Amino acid sequence: MALKLPEQGISYSVKEHNSRLDLFCDWLEASVIFSDEPLYRSDVVDSLTENGIYLEQDFANAFVDDAWAIVERRFRRLGHTLGIETDALSFTATKKWTDYPAYSFCVLLSCLGYLYPKSFNKDKFPIVYGVQGSIFEKICHAALTARYPGWVVKRVGWAADNPVKLKDCVNEITAELFEREGAERELWVDSHANEIGLDLLMYSSFDDNWPCMPVMMIQCASGKDWINKRRTPDLNIWSKVISFNSPPSKGFAMPYGFVDDSDFRKNALMVQGIFFDRYRLLDIKVKNWLPDNIGQEVIGWMTPYVVAIPRLP
Repeated sequence: MALKLPEQGISYSVKEHNSRLDLFCDWLEASVIFSDEPLYRSDVVDSLTENGIYLEQDFANAFVDDAWAIVERRFRRLGHTLGIETDALSFTATKKWTDYPAYSFCVLLSCLGYLYPKSFNKDKFPIVYGVQGSIFEKICHAALTARYPGWVVKRVGWAADNPVKLKDCVNEITAELFEREGAERELWVDSHANEIGLDLLMYSSFDDNWPCMPVMMIQCASGKDWINKRRTPDLNIWSKVISFNSPPSKGFAMPYGFVDDSDFRKNALMVQGIFFDRYRLLDIKVKNWLPDNIGQEVIGWMTPYVVAIPRLP
Protein backbone atom coordinates (compact mmCIF):
# COMPACT_ATOMS: atom_id res chain seq x y z
CA MET A 1 0.00 0.00 0.00
CA ALA A 2 1.93 2.97 -1.28
CA LEU A 3 0.05 6.07 -0.06
CA LYS A 4 0.05 7.32 3.50
CA LEU A 5 -3.26 7.65 5.33
CA PRO A 6 -4.99 11.01 4.84
CA GLU A 7 -3.72 13.91 6.93
CA GLN A 8 -7.23 14.80 8.05
CA GLY A 9 -10.64 13.17 8.41
CA ILE A 10 -9.32 9.89 9.83
CA SER A 11 -10.06 9.86 13.56
CA TYR A 12 -9.69 7.53 16.52
CA SER A 13 -12.72 5.21 16.62
CA VAL A 14 -13.79 2.86 19.41
CA LYS A 15 -17.58 2.58 19.67
CA GLU A 16 -18.44 4.80 16.71
CA HIS A 17 -16.83 5.31 13.32
CA ASN A 18 -15.44 8.84 13.62
CA SER A 19 -13.61 9.03 10.30
CA ARG A 20 -15.05 10.72 7.23
CA LEU A 21 -16.23 8.03 4.87
CA ASP A 22 -16.05 10.30 1.83
CA LEU A 23 -12.38 11.13 2.37
CA PHE A 24 -11.53 7.51 3.11
CA CYS A 25 -13.18 6.41 -0.14
CA ASP A 26 -11.21 9.01 -2.10
CA TRP A 27 -8.06 7.78 -0.41
CA LEU A 28 -8.82 4.21 -1.51
CA GLU A 29 -9.26 5.40 -5.10
CA ALA A 30 -6.06 7.42 -5.01
CA SER A 31 -4.17 4.47 -3.50
CA VAL A 32 -5.19 2.31 -6.42
CA ILE A 33 -4.56 4.65 -9.34
CA PHE A 34 -1.43 6.42 -8.08
CA SER A 35 0.36 3.26 -6.96
CA ASP A 36 2.12 0.58 -8.99
CA GLU A 37 0.80 -2.25 -6.86
CA PRO A 38 -2.60 -3.77 -6.01
CA LEU A 39 -4.48 -2.51 -2.97
CA TYR A 40 -5.36 -5.37 -0.65
CA ARG A 41 -8.29 -5.04 1.69
CA SER A 42 -6.40 -6.79 4.50
CA ASP A 43 -3.58 -4.22 4.24
CA VAL A 44 -6.08 -1.39 4.58
CA VAL A 45 -7.50 -2.88 7.77
CA ASP A 46 -3.99 -3.48 9.13
CA SER A 47 -3.05 0.13 8.41
CA LEU A 48 -6.00 1.43 10.42
CA THR A 49 -5.15 -0.72 13.42
CA GLU A 50 -1.38 -0.28 13.25
CA ASN A 51 -1.80 3.52 13.18
CA GLY A 52 -4.08 3.40 16.22
CA ILE A 53 -7.21 4.55 14.38
CA TYR A 54 -8.99 1.35 15.45
CA LEU A 55 -8.14 -0.88 18.38
CA GLU A 56 -10.27 -3.82 17.25
CA GLN A 57 -9.78 -5.35 13.83
CA ASP A 58 -13.43 -6.43 13.55
CA PHE A 59 -14.59 -2.84 14.05
CA ALA A 60 -12.07 -1.63 11.47
CA ASN A 61 -13.35 -4.30 9.10
CA ALA A 62 -16.88 -2.91 9.38
CA PHE A 63 -15.71 0.56 8.34
CA VAL A 64 -13.63 -0.77 5.47
CA ASP A 65 -16.60 -2.91 4.34
CA ASP A 66 -18.69 0.21 3.75
CA ALA A 67 -15.91 2.10 1.99
CA TRP A 68 -14.87 -0.89 -0.13
CA ALA A 69 -18.41 -1.36 -1.43
CA ILE A 70 -18.71 2.29 -2.40
CA VAL A 71 -15.37 2.38 -4.22
CA GLU A 72 -16.09 -0.92 -5.97
CA ARG A 73 -19.32 0.59 -7.36
CA ARG A 74 -17.41 3.66 -8.47
CA PHE A 75 -14.75 1.66 -10.27
CA ARG A 76 -17.31 -0.52 -11.99
CA ARG A 77 -19.29 2.52 -13.08
CA LEU A 78 -16.23 3.86 -14.88
CA GLY A 79 -14.70 0.47 -15.57
CA HIS A 80 -14.94 0.68 -19.33
CA THR A 81 -12.25 3.37 -19.26
CA LEU A 82 -10.29 2.62 -16.09
CA GLY A 83 -9.63 -1.09 -16.53
CA ILE A 84 -9.47 -1.61 -12.75
CA GLU A 85 -10.05 -5.16 -11.56
CA THR A 86 -12.20 -5.35 -8.45
CA ASP A 87 -13.16 -8.09 -6.02
CA ALA A 88 -13.84 -8.52 -2.32
CA LEU A 89 -10.13 -8.76 -1.48
CA SER A 90 -8.28 -6.35 -3.74
CA PHE A 91 -8.33 -3.56 -6.31
CA THR A 92 -5.82 -3.79 -9.14
CA ALA A 93 -5.15 -1.11 -11.76
CA THR A 94 -4.27 -2.67 -15.10
CA LYS A 95 -3.45 0.74 -16.59
CA LYS A 96 -1.42 3.73 -15.44
CA TRP A 97 -3.03 6.96 -14.23
CA THR A 98 -1.82 8.64 -17.42
CA ASP A 99 -4.14 6.36 -19.42
CA TYR A 100 -7.24 8.05 -17.95
CA PRO A 101 -6.10 11.61 -17.21
CA ALA A 102 -9.56 13.16 -16.71
CA TYR A 103 -10.46 10.77 -13.88
CA SER A 104 -6.95 10.92 -12.39
CA PHE A 105 -7.14 14.72 -12.40
CA CYS A 106 -10.38 14.70 -10.42
CA VAL A 107 -9.01 12.26 -7.82
CA LEU A 108 -5.79 14.29 -7.56
CA LEU A 109 -7.80 17.41 -6.71
CA SER A 110 -9.21 15.53 -3.74
CA CYS A 111 -5.63 14.72 -2.69
CA LEU A 112 -4.60 18.37 -2.96
CA GLY A 113 -7.59 19.88 -1.21
CA TYR A 114 -8.79 17.26 1.23
CA LEU A 115 -6.51 14.28 1.81
CA TYR A 116 -3.11 15.97 2.16
CA PRO A 117 -3.67 19.67 2.93
CA LYS A 118 -0.44 19.92 4.96
CA SER A 119 1.72 18.44 2.23
CA PHE A 120 0.15 20.62 -0.45
CA ASN A 121 -0.21 23.89 1.44
CA LYS A 122 0.52 27.06 -0.51
CA ASP A 123 3.92 27.58 1.11
CA LYS A 124 5.32 24.11 0.40
CA PHE A 125 3.63 23.50 -2.92
CA PRO A 126 1.87 26.51 -4.48
CA ILE A 127 -1.27 25.61 -6.40
CA VAL A 128 -2.23 27.87 -9.28
CA TYR A 129 -6.00 27.67 -9.10
CA GLY A 130 -6.48 29.59 -12.34
CA VAL A 131 -4.67 26.85 -14.25
CA GLN A 132 -6.44 24.11 -12.29
CA GLY A 133 -9.83 25.68 -13.01
CA SER A 134 -9.06 26.16 -16.68
CA ILE A 135 -8.05 22.50 -17.07
CA PHE A 136 -11.22 21.37 -15.34
CA GLU A 137 -13.31 23.53 -17.66
CA LYS A 138 -11.65 21.88 -20.65
CA ILE A 139 -12.38 18.43 -19.22
CA CYS A 140 -16.02 19.42 -18.64
CA HIS A 141 -16.27 20.84 -22.15
CA ALA A 142 -14.97 17.61 -23.69
CA ALA A 143 -17.10 15.39 -21.44
CA LEU A 144 -20.35 17.25 -22.11
CA THR A 145 -19.62 17.44 -25.83
CA ALA A 146 -19.30 13.65 -25.86
CA ARG A 147 -22.37 13.12 -23.67
CA TYR A 148 -24.64 15.45 -25.64
CA PRO A 149 -23.96 14.92 -29.34
CA GLY A 150 -25.66 17.52 -31.49
CA TRP A 151 -25.53 20.16 -28.78
CA VAL A 152 -23.23 23.17 -28.95
CA VAL A 153 -20.93 23.36 -25.92
CA LYS A 154 -18.89 26.54 -25.52
CA ARG A 155 -16.40 27.83 -22.96
CA VAL A 156 -17.52 31.32 -22.06
CA GLY A 157 -15.89 31.90 -18.67
CA TRP A 158 -12.84 34.16 -18.53
CA ALA A 159 -9.52 32.35 -18.11
CA ALA A 160 -5.88 33.07 -18.87
CA ASP A 161 -6.14 30.86 -21.95
CA ASN A 162 -9.62 32.16 -22.81
CA PRO A 163 -9.37 35.94 -22.13
CA VAL A 164 -12.78 36.93 -23.45
CA LYS A 165 -14.38 39.98 -21.85
CA LEU A 166 -17.86 39.52 -20.44
CA LYS A 167 -19.28 42.21 -22.73
CA ASP A 168 -18.14 40.37 -25.85
CA CYS A 169 -19.27 37.07 -24.39
CA VAL A 170 -22.77 38.36 -23.64
CA ASN A 171 -23.08 39.80 -27.14
CA GLU A 172 -22.11 36.44 -28.60
CA ILE A 173 -24.52 34.49 -26.41
CA THR A 174 -27.38 36.85 -27.18
CA ALA A 175 -26.77 36.55 -30.93
CA GLU A 176 -26.35 32.77 -30.97
CA LEU A 177 -29.52 32.18 -28.95
CA PHE A 178 -31.49 34.77 -30.96
CA GLU A 179 -32.37 36.57 -27.74
CA ARG A 180 -32.54 40.26 -26.86
CA GLU A 181 -30.65 42.54 -24.53
CA GLY A 182 -31.90 42.55 -20.95
CA ALA A 183 -33.27 45.61 -19.16
CA GLU A 184 -30.35 45.84 -16.71
CA ARG A 185 -27.52 44.65 -18.93
CA GLU A 186 -25.36 47.71 -18.31
CA LEU A 187 -25.68 47.26 -14.53
CA TRP A 188 -24.00 43.83 -14.63
CA VAL A 189 -21.84 44.07 -17.74
CA ASP A 190 -19.23 46.80 -17.61
CA SER A 191 -15.67 47.20 -18.88
CA HIS A 192 -14.22 45.64 -15.72
CA ALA A 193 -16.43 42.55 -15.48
CA ASN A 194 -14.99 39.20 -16.59
CA GLU A 195 -17.81 36.77 -15.80
CA ILE A 196 -21.01 36.24 -13.81
CA GLY A 197 -20.48 32.67 -12.67
CA LEU A 198 -20.87 31.15 -16.13
CA ASP A 199 -18.18 28.83 -17.49
CA LEU A 200 -19.93 26.72 -20.14
CA LEU A 201 -22.92 27.39 -22.35
CA MET A 202 -24.81 24.47 -23.87
CA TYR A 203 -27.68 24.68 -26.31
CA SER A 204 -29.50 22.71 -28.97
CA SER A 205 -30.68 24.94 -31.79
CA PHE A 206 -33.38 24.63 -34.42
CA ASP A 207 -33.24 25.65 -38.08
CA ASP A 208 -35.63 28.59 -37.77
CA ASN A 209 -33.27 31.13 -36.21
CA TRP A 210 -35.82 31.87 -33.51
CA PRO A 211 -35.34 31.91 -29.73
CA CYS A 212 -36.86 29.50 -27.20
CA MET A 213 -34.48 26.53 -27.42
CA PRO A 214 -33.00 24.13 -24.85
CA VAL A 215 -30.22 26.04 -23.06
CA MET A 216 -28.04 25.12 -20.08
CA MET A 217 -25.74 27.55 -18.30
CA ILE A 218 -23.02 25.74 -16.35
CA GLN A 219 -20.60 26.57 -13.55
CA CYS A 220 -17.44 24.43 -13.29
CA ALA A 221 -16.01 24.51 -9.76
CA SER A 222 -12.72 22.67 -9.24
CA GLY A 223 -11.64 23.90 -5.80
CA LYS A 224 -12.78 23.38 -2.22
CA ASP A 225 -14.92 26.50 -2.54
CA TRP A 226 -17.39 24.56 -4.70
CA ILE A 227 -19.82 24.70 -1.77
CA ASN A 228 -20.01 28.49 -2.09
CA LYS A 229 -20.52 28.30 -5.85
CA ARG A 230 -23.46 25.90 -5.91
CA ARG A 231 -25.96 28.68 -6.60
CA THR A 232 -24.00 30.01 -9.56
CA PRO A 233 -24.60 30.95 -12.27
CA ASP A 234 -27.43 33.03 -10.85
CA LEU A 235 -30.18 32.85 -13.44
CA ASN A 236 -31.99 35.79 -11.84
CA ILE A 237 -29.00 37.99 -12.72
CA TRP A 238 -28.66 36.51 -16.19
CA SER A 239 -32.35 37.21 -16.86
CA LYS A 240 -31.51 40.89 -16.30
CA VAL A 241 -28.56 40.69 -18.69
CA ILE A 242 -30.38 38.78 -21.44
CA SER A 243 -34.13 38.90 -21.98
CA PHE A 244 -34.65 35.17 -22.47
CA ASN A 245 -37.77 34.27 -24.41
CA SER A 246 -37.84 31.06 -22.38
CA PRO A 247 -35.77 30.50 -19.21
CA PRO A 248 -32.54 28.49 -19.49
CA SER A 249 -31.63 25.60 -17.20
CA LYS A 250 -28.73 25.66 -14.81
CA GLY A 251 -25.89 23.15 -14.48
CA PHE A 252 -23.08 22.65 -12.01
CA ALA A 253 -20.00 20.45 -12.43
CA MET A 254 -17.37 19.51 -9.86
CA PRO A 255 -14.56 16.92 -9.63
CA TYR A 256 -15.67 15.42 -6.31
CA GLY A 257 -18.11 12.67 -5.37
CA PHE A 258 -20.60 11.67 -2.69
CA VAL A 259 -20.89 8.45 -0.74
CA ASP A 260 -24.67 8.23 -0.62
CA ASP A 261 -27.89 9.46 -2.15
CA SER A 262 -28.71 11.78 0.75
CA ASP A 263 -25.58 13.90 0.35
CA PHE A 264 -26.10 14.13 -3.38
CA ARG A 265 -29.75 15.15 -3.00
CA LYS A 266 -28.98 17.86 -0.43
CA ASN A 267 -26.31 19.42 -2.60
CA ALA A 268 -28.35 19.08 -5.78
CA LEU A 269 -31.16 21.00 -4.10
CA MET A 270 -28.75 23.87 -3.48
CA VAL A 271 -27.66 23.75 -7.12
CA GLN A 272 -31.25 23.92 -8.37
CA GLY A 273 -30.24 22.44 -11.69
CA ILE A 274 -28.41 19.55 -13.31
CA PHE A 275 -25.65 18.37 -11.00
CA PHE A 276 -22.55 16.70 -12.49
CA ASP A 277 -20.41 15.15 -9.78
CA ARG A 278 -17.21 13.26 -10.64
CA TYR A 279 -19.00 10.10 -11.73
CA ARG A 280 -21.84 11.65 -13.68
CA LEU A 281 -19.35 13.84 -15.49
CA LEU A 282 -16.97 11.01 -16.44
CA ASP A 283 -19.42 8.13 -17.00
CA ILE A 284 -19.22 8.42 -20.80
CA LYS A 285 -19.63 5.46 -23.10
CA VAL A 286 -17.79 7.11 -26.01
CA LYS A 287 -14.18 5.97 -26.24
CA ASN A 288 -11.32 8.48 -26.42
CA TRP A 289 -13.64 11.40 -25.71
CA LEU A 290 -10.84 13.54 -24.26
CA PRO A 291 -8.78 15.14 -27.07
CA ASP A 292 -5.11 14.12 -27.02
CA ASN A 293 -3.83 17.68 -26.66
CA ILE A 294 -5.97 18.25 -23.56
CA GLY A 295 -4.96 14.87 -22.15
CA GLN A 296 -1.29 15.78 -22.51
CA GLU A 297 -1.91 19.16 -20.87
CA VAL A 298 -3.64 17.46 -17.94
CA ILE A 299 -0.80 14.94 -17.51
CA GLY A 300 1.84 17.66 -17.69
CA TRP A 301 0.12 19.70 -15.00
CA MET A 302 -0.51 16.69 -12.76
CA THR A 303 2.89 15.01 -12.84
CA PRO A 304 4.74 17.09 -10.20
CA TYR A 305 1.78 16.82 -7.85
CA VAL A 306 1.47 13.05 -8.30
CA VAL A 307 5.16 12.65 -7.52
CA ALA A 308 4.68 14.68 -4.32
CA ILE A 309 1.73 12.67 -2.92
CA PRO A 310 2.82 11.39 0.54
CA ARG A 311 3.81 7.74 0.25
CA LEU A 312 4.93 5.02 2.62
CA PRO A 313 8.68 4.31 2.74
